[in-house]
Amino acid sequence: MKIACVWIPHFPFHAEARRSPDLRRGAVILATTQGNRKTVADFSPRLSGVQIGMPLQTAVASAGNARIVETDESYQHLEFQGVLRALQQRCPSVQPDQPGCAYLDLTGLEEMYGGDAKLALALQRSLPQGYPAQVGIGHGKFVAYLAAQLAETGSAFKAPLESRAFVQQFPVECLPATAGAIGRLRQFGLKTLREVASIGIGPLQTQFGPEGKQIWQLANGIDTRPLVPMKEEVSVAASMFLPYANVSLDLLLLGLESLSKKVFAQREIKGKYAGKAGVECSGAGAPAWRRGYLFKERLGSPEKVLFAIKSRLMPDPPRFPVEELSLSLSDIAGESGAQGRLLKEVRGSDEGPIAELAQRLQTRTGGKPSLYRVVNFDPGHPLPEMRSVFVPLNPESADDVRPVNQPVQVQVTRRQRELAVVLPQREEAERATVNHLWRVDLWWMPTPTQRTYYGATTPQGKPMTLFQDNRSGDWYLQKV
Repeated sequence: MKIACVWIPHFPFHAEARRSPDLRRGAVILATTQGNRKTVADFSPRLSGVQIGMPLQTAVASAGNARIVETDESYQHLEFQGVLRALQQRCPSVQPDQPGCAYLDLTGLEEMYGGDAKLALALQRSLPQGYPAQVGIGHGKFVAYLAAQLAETGSAFKAPLESRAFVQQFPVECLPATAGAIGRLRQFGLKTLREVASIGIGPLQTQFGPEGKQIWQLANGIDTRPLVPMKEEVSVAASMFLPYANVSLDLLLLGLESLSKKVFAQREIKGKYAGKAGVECSGAGAPAWRRGYLFKERLGSPEKVLFAIKSRLMPDPPRFPVEELSLSLSDIAGESGAQGRLLKEVRGSDEGPIAELAQRLQTRTGGKPSLYRVVNFDPGHPLPEMRSVFVPLNPESADDVRPVNQPVQVQVTRRQRELAVVLPQREEAERATVNHLWRVDLWWMPTPTQRTYYGATTPQGKPMTLFQDNRSGDWYLQKV
């Protein structure tokens, strides 16, 4: 079976650099915590003197002024899933290996693409931008992997048909064996696969058991391991536009709360549990912000998903005004014995009966939400319309979050303290007397705002708040 190996060296580093491009400008070490020790998870490709698994303190002493970044395995997992999906667009049979490495069954594809060279080029071009890959082609996964080690970045290497002589030039560290087995091979003085093959299968089986047989076979270019294609991962997702671009973490969490309810209302996940979540935020002029979260155990309610995301989102929120927000859940399964817990969670929700009523009313009104709840997320904001939002009670309408107290444009004629206000759909002006005024200059907002507010009273004693946009000159009635 002809197999291709797509290998992205330093995949964790490249994944982090895709969301933080500045990492490519200097020396970087990705650190991970193992028990009480911090070790190297990955590092910049051009950084010398550092190895994966090395104690972080030793690596820092060797690398000098390298920047230390905590690795994000959840995010890297989601990025690798994106790589695998991209490869599936070119080849349906894809088996993931370690992050950044995948095997593809090329049977029948050579003619479709016009040969191995064009097929390898198509695989390269299918990858998301920012992932420099090396492609190896050979008969068997191990031969294809070794061929990928010899390929230059952005190109492919095809192993010769005589695989025995080809594999035996490589060191024992290339074997897909346990670290303990490779260490013992080194202790026996075996440095290359040629030396391993020369001692025979018997002694290897005596020392390593069933693993010894596979070591001997691979050292002789024999790889009978089947390629097991990945199963397509089921995921559910929902997205929404926020009422206005905002850097408020409270509004972001409110949006995630609504989206988590909408996601769990979908048929694919009802009564089931999710093990992974992905959050994506976008805004005008800013690169997309993406984070992936792995849960310690699968979660089966919007409240638990939101709590798990919130604890990791708050220290690392997006740093730009968010306009669009998306949430996806994957690794979905039904856990045995968990259905009772889920039923209890649903019955214990105070919004359950009201949400059902909201869903029935929405069906009768042509699909538009009928019942909302008002959520005050920033009561102290200088602009009244940015203090609260309407959130639909029907979880299937989570993307219809609307602002409260939106200003209404009016026509105003001002003569000193006297105002003549023409409201929409009215012809006669309403008189009002200005009691006090104040100015608001929010230059730091995504859309800079400069307003002059007028607190006025009608002859009947009715209070009225108006403001003039100092940039456009337009007048608005401010609902408070």
